[in-house]
Amino acid sequence: MTKNISLRLILLLCLVVSVLLCTSCSADNYYGFTPFEHYENMVNQYANENVGATDVVFLGDSITEWYPLSSFYQGFTYANRGIAGDQIRGVSDRLVQTVYPLSPKVVVLSIGVNDILRDNSVLGCQRQYDDLLENLKENLPDTTIIIGSILPVGENLARYQDRIVELNSSIKNLAKKHGCLFVDTHSRLLDQNTEMILPAYTTDGLHLSESGYQVVSQAFMPFIEGALRGR
Repeated sequence: MTKNISLRLILLLCLVVSVLLCTSCSADNYYGFTPFEHYENMVNQYANENVGATDVVFLGDSITEWYPLSSFYQGFTYANRGIAGDQIRGVSDRLVQTVYPLSPKVVVLSIGVNDILRDNSVLGCQRQYDDLLENLKENLPDTTIIIGSILPVGENLARYQDRIVELNSSIKNLAKKHGCLFVDTHSRLLDQNTEMILPAYTTDGLHLSESGYQVVSQAFMPFIEGALRGR
């Protein structure tokens, strides 16, 4: 009897562990690689690429890393500092290595969707975002910070959309608190009927197509140009 109970407990424990591992793997392997290893590799790569001052730094996750910047921006120098899989705290942790040495005139920040996809609480995300902006403003007091809202997702990720909207509201308030510019890129990509991202703007319900990047670039460009003219 005792042996049967012990066996059942072991089987139950194995099942729980398997579920947790599968859940973790489904999130961590979304990009086809281990995010932490990629994070370390990219931080080292960017640190080695830091050469002199840069006009604009684009800072964020995979949507930034895979942003074909040369297709949309000319007339100023820029550096891509996106890392696929990154989260709010991850960005904060790498500012010294990947952003501050560039002394940018403008930082375009787009981060937060991976925090939501990993079921981090909106309140927790808000606190981390507040810390991130405080860090940026303290160390780059003369830099214009442009914040892009978290983009809408597709039907396959529909359960996250309400929390994305909620966090965007918090980010907008934090932008005002810290004297940053907030750009509502979310609504520009939104299908008003489904309240999801328009299919033409995404490749998989999360990442952007070329058309999606074009819309986002058109939203950012007036803010970037205005900030650079004011320097």
